[in-house]
Amino acid sequence: MNQQQLEQMRTGKGFIAALDQSGGSTPKALKLYGVDESSYSNEDEMFDVIHAMRSRMVMSPAFTGERVLAAILFEGTMDRSIDGVGSAEYLWSRKQVIAILKVDKGLADEADGAQLMKPMPELDALLAKAAALLKELDAQPVDQPVMLKLTLPEDDNFYLDLVKHPSVLRVVALSGGYSRDDANTKLSKNNGVIASFSRALTEGLSAQQSDTEFNAALGSAIASIHAASNT
Repeated sequence: MNQQQLEQMRTGKGFIAALDQSGGSTPKALKLYGVDESSYSNEDEMFDVIHAMRSRMVMSPAFTGERVLAAILFEGTMDRSIDGVGSAEYLWSRKQVIAILKVDKGLADEADGAQLMKPMPELDALLAKAAALLKELDAQPVDQPVMLKLTLPEDDNFYLDLVKHPSVLRVVALSGGYSRDDANTKLSKNNGVIASFSRALTEGLSAQQSDTEFNAALGSAIASIHAASNT
């Protein structure tokens, strides 16, 4: 992240698009998008299909840095291209949207009454690959404050002390299974917290929509989440 990106994340009036569905969540995301499991025969084809969905979103005229500050990418998305350009480069150079790499592998099975994150033995290699990409994009290292991604709270402004903490760059909230309308309503009651929505962002999008219909639906979703993130 360079200084321009840091300032955009610190002061920008927008939200984060979580485009980071991985192996476990991809089939459900595609089904909601109108793509059944019979449309692909293996994991590679499945990731090709989900990348086409993400590319359609990112290339939409509704998807710009004016309202979408950043996008969280699955490793496979970082390794792929959008319109002939590397995904991270496309986001920043064409859309002024910051690329954030997802590094976790999801949750392990429950054991002893707890569910921990899966081990990440390949983390060093993944970070090295991401660092090499940043170098190609001419990003300069800056002091990195903390960002916190949390569940929408039951009590309004429960995270306000974190929002105001000088070491916290941003507090962002996931939609947590709520519909977009419900998630937006809850989010709008938490000053200074912005969205990091995945399923709530893609709600209502369909592979069967024309580009005009798709762009209108995505534009409406982005507008509503942007408004809720900046109350």
